[in-house]
Amino acid sequence: MTPSPKHRARRRAIAVTLATVATLAGAGAAVYALAAPAGTATNRAAALRASRPLLTIRAQPTRRTIAPGATATYRIRVSRGSRLMRPAGHSHGRRRLATLVSLRTVKPLPRGVTAPLRRKATRSTSALLTLRTKHSIRPGSYRVRLRAGRLGAATRHRTAHARTFVVLVVKRATLSGTFTIGGSLAEPLAPGRVLPLDLVLTNPHAHALQIGHLAIRIAAVHAPRADAAHPCTTADFAVAQFSGAYGFALKARTTTRLSALRIPSRHWPRVAMLNRSHNQDGCKTATLALSFNGSR
Repeated sequence: MTPSPKHRARRRAIAVTLATVATLAGAGAAVYALAAPAGTATNRAAALRASRPLLTIRAQPTRRTIAPGATATYRIRVSRGSRLMRPAGHSHGRRRLATLVSLRTVKPLPRGVTAPLRRKATRSTSALLTLRTKHSIRPGSYRVRLRAGRLGAATRHRTAHARTFVVLVVKRATLSGTFTIGGSLAEPLAPGRVLPLDLVLTNPHAHALQIGHLAIRIAAVHAPRADAAHPCTTADFAVAQFSGAYGFALKARTTTRLSALRIPSRHWPRVAMLNRSHNQDGCKTATLALSFNGSR
């Protein structure tokens, strides 16, 4: 039976196709070169950028050792990818503004550990994490987990989030001894005025001490001009506690100030006289008795 012209054309097309495949296969690497799409290097670079995390966080240091009842501080570094930065105003992209990132500790926290940083939104590249321990906490190693996420609308295709953790080691104090705290205001108080208090710390021992907590309170007010019509009491004054990072050391047998330890004055304790609605002339020439407390 003689093939029809239509069948002969189909056979020729199949033969040409098989010959072309055989030629390409014999060329070896040429097969892959022809199969690779245009712009492969660009696609690989884009894939590499896409694989990079939009957000990362890390702690400095990752581990601290303290005594029960003391406080540990960690610096949390925040790194954002380019897609979490946006142009600031009409700067034509020259200056880029970081998007808000929410930082929080992950529940549950270890028993005996508290962290004021429950949720904090920041545009900064770092934040401070403070862990406080109870005096009743058992010695041991504790892990506290943290989570960061972009605040606001979710990023397309991927959610910008990151996790890390810090380790808190609690040990019983092996070095005995106490340290003393003192200090006085450099200038007189007046209604509405707030003054920093440069604390004086003394370590009389032959070993260094690591400070874990400082606190002051107004113990008493001596007001010779006060009377029933012009009272002056502790209610006329207020105290803001030390807000700096704990864990700094007092060298052996030294007396030093917060300023000498290079702690910025904005973190020092502050004493204020409140500007109250009643007549406060009774507080003229008044003196305050401050009570100090601390732990290492």
